[in-house]
Order: sequence, then structure tokens, then C-alpha cells
Amino acid sequence: MLAGKTYLEIVGGFIFKERQYSDSFFLHFVGFVYQWQRYFWLGSILFLTSFTGLLAQIQDTTQAYVYRQKADYFYKGDHKNYDSALHYYDLAATHFEDAKAYQRAGNSLLRKGNCFIRKKTPQEAIPVFKKCIKVLQNIYADDDLNMISVNRNLFSAYLRSGKPFEGQPYLFKAYEIGKQHKDENLRAYAGTLETLGYFYNEIGDPNKAKQYYLEVAPIYLELLGPTSSRLSATYVNIGIQLDILGDVERSIEYFESCNQQISYNLKLKKYLFSKQNL
Repeated sequence: MLAGKTYLEIVGGFIFKERQYSDSFFLHFVGFVYQWQRYFWLGSILFLTSFTGLLAQIQDTTQAYVYRQKADYFYKGDHKNYDSALHYYDLAATHFEDAKAYQRAGNSLLRKGNCFIRKKTPQEAIPVFKKCIKVLQNIYADDDLNMISVNRNLFSAYLRSGKPFEGQPYLFKAYEIGKQHKDENLRAYAGTLETLGYFYNEIGDPNKAKQYYLEVAPIYLELLGPTSSRLSATYVNIGIQLDILGDVERSIEYFESCNQQISYNLKLKKYLFSKQNL
């Protein structure tokens, strides 16, 4: 293969090929460095962006906790001020939502709505509870147990606003959730039964009201005991429905049961008071 070629041609060919290989390696090396720099700066930008977002999220959450503590201070105890509580619950909910802390945002909105209920302006609570549902839907299914309170409270806001039938779907939703999860939280289910009794009493259906009050009474007896004020209130409600239906004798039985409980509770309180002062 070297026949007919001079020494210079042969050596020159090797040098040319070596330069070709050298140039090819250099170009690959430059390309690698360029790509590495691109990915490095792109990664740095993404890191800084996410880090900045994380810092903002932490700041939102920290500020939200401060607002929440102030709201709770005005919501409870001897220093109740529902206007101030409303203001801080609203700020807490906004910051928690911005930080994607949806459960805490929903809980703050629930408290905000309850402030309107306690201020006796239930119509203002309706949009708050509706927003609470939307926020909680970011993390919970519609039939999740955590959705029971807000649906029940939304119904209560409609009822107190004189619109029981507009709130009825939310009460039925709360009842279905409670029924589905009653093995997990029997107390929540009992609350929906009691509210159903109240609903049917309000719309003038004593048979239905009696049905739900009778259903919830043994649950309260099991969960809260025979001296529970909730059980006493339920006995009164059963007695009222029976009286409306004309069953006076049975209604008297439930009223007497309630009186016995009240009498027992008074005696128990007097006894405990005397023990404390010995």
C-alpha cells in the first residue's frame, strides 16, 4: 500500500490524520463543556426558583400561624371579639392556602364561618363555608370524613338564614358521609342524625323528626353516658315530637327521663362542690 509514495507523502498523511483526531477530540471536549455549562446554569436557575418558592411558602406558613394564634385568642375565652377573630382567620386562611396547607386553610375558613354564626349573621357564613369546601377538595374526596363538618355547618347557615330547603342537600351529604364512616367516628354520625331531627322539626314533619331523635338517643347514651346534657336535650326533643303527634303519655315519659337526669346532675354538682370545699 506504500508503493509509489515518497517518504514525505507517507509522513504527511500520518500527521494529517493525527490532526484530524486531535481536532475531533477538541471539538467533542468543547461541546461537552458547553452542554455541561448549559445544564449547570439551567439547574442553578431551577434550584434558585424552587428555593425562592420554598422560602416564600415557609414565610406564608409562619405568618399564617401567627394570624391563627391571634384569631384563636379572640375566638375563645373571656376576651371574645368575633370581629377581630374574623379578620385574623381570614388572613390565616389566605396565607395557609398560598402555602398549599389546604387542611389548615380549610379549618381557618370553618372557624371564620362559625364567627358569622355566633354573630347571628348566618347569611354571611354561607359563602365562607362554600369556599371552605372548595379548599378542602384539594386534598379530600367529597365523601371523606373530613368533609362532614363543613357540609353540616353550611346547612346550619342556610337553616338559620331561613332557607332550610336550600341547605338540605348539604345536610344529606353530611348524613351520607357520617353513615359511610360511622365505624370510624360514631360521634360525627350522631351529630348528623340530631341535625336531621332538627331539620324535620323546623319544616313541620314530626314523624321524621321523631325517627331521627329516637335513632340518636341510644348512641348518645352509649357514647356520652346517662347524665349527658345532649341525651337530655334529645329526650326533650322526642317528647316534643310525641306531644305534637298526640302521644301525650309517651311524651311525658321522655320529659320525666330528662327531669331525672337534670336532678341527678344537680345533685352530682352539689356533691362535687362540697368535696372541693372540704
